[in-house]
Amino acid sequence: MVSVGQQASSGLGADGVVVFNDLGIDACLSAVIVSLVVAGIAFPISFLAFRSRGGYFAIGTWVIAKVERQIAIRFDLLGLGRGRSFSSITPDPVFRDLYTYWLALALMVFFTALTYQLLRGRQGLAPQSIRDNEVTARSLGVEIDKSKRFVFVIAAGGAAAAGALICIQALGVASPHVIFSVN
Repeated sequence: MVSVGQQASSGLGADGVVVFNDLGIDACLSAVIVSLVVAGIAFPISFLAFRSRGGYFAIGTWVIAKVERQIAIRFDLLGLGRGRSFSSITPDPVFRDLYTYWLALALMVFFTALTYQLLRGRQGLAPQSIRDNEVTARSLGVEIDKSKRFVFVIAAGGAAAAGALICIQALGVASPHVIFSVN
């Protein structure tokens, strides 16, 4: 199953890091918090998304991403479609680059270790068997929906972390049209 709606998670991550930063939380900690929040948001969304299969799933995730974008640009807290910028991160480009590099490195190590554990552990056999043949996996007792939902939520958290990093590097959200785009 291919999700083409990951831009929703990265957009929410970029918006969320600015919101948490405005609440007085450090940008690095904001990136971690927003990743967890977006993963939590992805859980109930997965119930809606997994009602469709194949190409319809891809289209459905695209539509969900567009809906999330429309919701995000309607709130004054998120800049009403104009975008926001950080209130407390230093504009010094050298410090910002170092800050972003180390945060990106830490998140990359974390998500690489998580992916490795997912693929090599017992939990990782389920998505691989579902990928190969869903009917056979179900007949062998694999909990299809639970496994798909787990991967969907982890992917949303990773995309949110990436969106937060992009936002930190750019000193804030330039425009929801940019952060929620497929690019």
